[in-house]
Amino acid sequence: PLTVSSAPVVVEGDAPDLVVSATSLASVQVQAGDVLASTCELTNLGTAKASQSRVKYYLSQDDTFDSGDRYLNYDRVKSLEPDEVSGEDANLRVPDSIEDGTWYILFVADIGEDVAETDETNNVVSREIRVGAPSDEGTPDLQIVSVTAGLEVVNAGEVLPVTTVVGNGGDAAAG
Repeated sequence: PLTVSSAPVVVEGDAPDLVVSATSLASVQVQAGDVLASTCELTNLGTAKASQSRVKYYLSQDDTFDSGDRYLNYDRVKSLEPDEVSGEDANLRVPDSIEDGTWYILFVADIGEDVAETDETNNVVSREIRVGAPSDEGTPDLQIVSVTAGLEVVNAGEVLPVTTVVGNGGDAAAG
């Protein structure tokens, strides 16, 4: 079943807030050594301009960014005004030495925390991939189709209602 939840967002003062969204991968089934095309959007959800930054891409055994993850590539991101979006893309080479199995591509915004943000904990988005021979069962590929904020202007301490539509672009049902 698909679970959608919401939580209040509290913003204190004027500052940028960089968030990765609209991620996509050319395939969720790859072989070690393959090059995987990826795209994402970096959005400044904050109330102040964000200086130039980077979005980096990593290969991980889980959906959490840590020092054990393997660096794959990066994109430079221009300065972003509040609510401005920057489309990014990169080719990611899956290392030859990777074992078959389930892995994650991590999209990490502002990895060096060069931009002082209102929320430094929302900078990582993960996408699951399968390395090795395809399974007869197929692979689900859940993707965020759209995100809509219920209000255009939010004051500090107010709740921001958000609606997210999720689709399955894979070749198997998601459990």
